[in-house]
Amino acid sequence: MLRPNPVVEAPAVARWGGGGSSNAAVTLIGLNRLWGLSWPVDRLLAVARDLGADCPFFLFGGLAKASHRGDVIEPLVGSSCGWFVLLVPEFGVETASIFAEYSVRLTEVERNVIFRPLQLGERIEVYAPFCTCNDLENIVFRRYPVLQELRNSLLGRGASVALLSGSGSTVFGIFESETAACEAAHTLSTDHSVRVKVCRAVSRPRL
Repeated sequence: MLRPNPVVEAPAVARWGGGGSSNAAVTLIGLNRLWGLSWPVDRLLAVARDLGADCPFFLFGGLAKASHRGDVIEPLVGSSCGWFVLLVPEFGVETASIFAEYSVRLTEVERNVIFRPLQLGERIEVYAPFCTCNDLENIVFRRYPVLQELRNSLLGRGASVALLSGSGSTVFGIFESETAACEAAHTLSTDHSVRVKVCRAVSRPRL
């Protein structure tokens, strides 16, 4: 069965945070198989790029580095370590309006990359989060202070990293163990009016 989200097992966040893009990509993969088209990945990529900048990423699954508009994909071997706690508010954030306010070109040159999410850990092909940031937080948190509060709550409960996912509204934190993630999720589910999901990073075969 195809996973609706190839990076993090979190079907409940499909409405926001890349969910529409992942659904579109999986639909392309499914129709390619259902109809027996046998289209190569390059042909699927051309369709995915027209659907949205995030869609090509989800054709590959697992870990990958995205550049240009987010549609040039470099698959990475392995998986990210840690457990993820996702906080999903009952409201969404309009992506177009956030990017309209963001006047600086994203990843204009290699030295200005805004998201450096991985470093090789002690185990081969397992990556730990490092030097993470999301420049869109500056805009989104001004409009939706509650999202900043959620991010800070994750950090306060022991997350090694906590960030807004894309332009929101989902916020996630990374914990070193399942126990720590579940304990934080239990506390946060009672402290805030949000849906809380505990997930782990997964990898799957490429196309």
